[in-house]
Amino acid sequence: MGDLLSIASGISGLVSIADTVFTRTYRYVRVVQKAEKHISELAAGIRTLSGLLHGLSLVLSELQKETSETNFRLHHINSCRATLTKIQKRLDGNATGMTSDKTIEKMVRALKWPFSVSETTELIIEIERHKATINVALSADSLSAILQALSRQDKLTNDIKDIKKELRSRWAMETHIALGKERREILNFFGKIDPTSYQKSNMDLRHPLTGLWVTEGEAFQTWLHTRNSKLWLSGIPGAGKTLLAASLIEETIHESSSKRAVAYFYCDYRDAEKQNPLNVLGSLGAQLARQNEDAFSIFHELYKICVTEDKPSSPPELSALTKTVCEMAANFEDVSIIVDGLDECGELTSTAVESLTDLVSDDNSNIRLMILSRDIPEIRGYLKQQYSQLEVSAQSEDLKLYVAAEIETRQRRHGRGQLRIKSPELKDYIMETLVEGAGGMLVCSFHYLTLFGRVERQR
Repeated sequence: MGDLLSIASGISGLVSIADTVFTRTYRYVRVVQKAEKHISELAAGIRTLSGLLHGLSLVLSELQKETSETNFRLHHINSCRATLTKIQKRLDGNATGMTSDKTIEKMVRALKWPFSVSETTELIIEIERHKATINVALSADSLSAILQALSRQDKLTNDIKDIKKELRSRWAMETHIALGKERREILNFFGKIDPTSYQKSNMDLRHPLTGLWVTEGEAFQTWLHTRNSKLWLSGIPGAGKTLLAASLIEETIHESSSKRAVAYFYCDYRDAEKQNPLNVLGSLGAQLARQNEDAFSIFHELYKICVTEDKPSSPPELSALTKTVCEMAANFEDVSIIVDGLDECGELTSTAVESLTDLVSDDNSNIRLMILSRDIPEIRGYLKQQYSQLEVSAQSEDLKLYVAAEIETRQRRHGRGQLRIKSPELKDYIMETLVEGAGGMLVCSFHYLTLFGRVERQR
């Protein structure tokens, strides 16, 4: 249910953004004498869109009781956000921090409308398209149909049971080999760390709209559909890399099949076991072994070397484990591997990076590798030459939506947890200030908002 609640609150947050854009557009129309007709038409369209988004949020809030399992990426809502953000950025101009009516009116008089007639007409068309999509969603008679209308998952049916079946059918999330006691022991010997629970908890924290700028972007799409591709996503602590990794892993898993395998791992500075390269490679190997019988047989051969009857068991050599994972990958058409937090391996960081990059060192390899980490010398030295690098920071649009959603959620609460903001101008100012103060760090925006809520309750 948590994911559905985040969808509803996220759309409520988008309502706040739509209201802000409408207010600024309407003020322009009001202040500028003889404002062009198409500008007034755009303002009216945004006002209607805001109302539709508000209605959609209410409907989803009511439908939250239907299911506890939803996992959708709301592409059409993200497109709506992109349109509103585009308008807001151009309207803001040099008005950062100017929120009073008189200041904005003075600014508007001094500036021309920032869009050409053709651009404004195109925005009107975009707004109408978003309104049509939301109207389709609102006319649906089930939760699954609503979410399908807002996403691009054409294979989904209109029944919640079918949604669950579709989620269960993702190849890389399931075991596709016969499992007996001995086989479980083999998988557990190498795969001491199972990252699936960590993936699930990260997905629960992730907002359905967050990170779509990456998953729909050229860098990720090129990586996902190119053999032996190498991508490095780097960013400062608190930039939201781990939640982004969860989205990237999920998108990659949706592409998995009997011929396209996926394996992933989350390193963690708080857990020494999750910093050991043997556990990283062992977990990746165990995941591949679960997806193919021939891959498991190769894993089994390495196990026989490590565990014999005449002497105590011993861990594999890291080089042998790396070679084995490469051999296992050859049983698939291609293999996608994603590792998050590689910089959290401490003194073993260099060893971990070297072993992972060895997986794709052969240009003929069918493995594609993605690494998410801080940009530190131990990692840069291995990746700077052959890896495409994408700098990750909490996008202002993601932060703004998050803050708006949190404000809406906290305003609906009762008792001491409630946040009271009566003025739309104050709400807009709070959003802008928190996003600017966060400095690209998602965690900062949360702490700032929490602090502000405490101050407001004491007033």
